[in-house]
Amino acid sequence: MTEKRLAWKVVTIGFNGLTIEGHYAIDGGMVIVRYGGLEKSAQVGGSSPETTAKMLLRELANEGARDRQ
Repeated sequence: MTEKRLAWKVVTIGFNGLTIEGHYAIDGGMVIVRYGGLEKSAQVGGSSPETTAKMLLRELANEGARDRQ
């Protein structure tokens, strides 16, 4: 079975005074975001894939901050 190669792009947000950088790809109708060893996905909806990726990256950054406390 061949593995699907995704085209990963950089996505950045401002978070707690820092610039957070993650990566996102689109697979079918899903946006997948990776940051700090975490991954989150959501279906592409009314927002652009990049806007959805930023939202997911913010959620991952929040999760990572909570885990470090």
